[in-house]
Amino acid sequence: MPLNKTQLIAVLGNELWTSSLNPHAAWVTAELRERMKRPRIGDLVVEFSAGQRGDADGVGWLRAIEFADGAGGDSVNIDGRRVVDAWMVEPIDKPGQPIRWSNATFFAIPLQNARQWLAAG
Repeated sequence: MPLNKTQLIAVLGNELWTSSLNPHAAWVTAELRERMKRPRIGDLVVEFSAGQRGDADGVGWLRAIEFADGAGGDSVNIDGRRVVDAWMVEPIDKPGQPIRWSNATFFAIPLQNARQWLAAG
């Protein structure tokens, strides 16, 4: 059965993430993995388990991050000092209908050449 666009993004995003986990990867792949682990507001994101299942609601635009400490922020810091309480994601297939995800983990998907994406911040 052919995949729809959102399922394809979920599956390909999951494969990109999985391939970046190689411990002997080139520096750009390692940098890409580190950036993917730190989604920012506005990024196209995929929820880990949704990427494996092809779940359309787990693919969309990151609109907000709620941190457990109550302080704001526009990107994830994975050093353990700040815990994400919830993610507000607007699914690609449901524009204008953000979904609040808790107990979930998202990774970002580059929308341009990896070097350009990394250089952008």
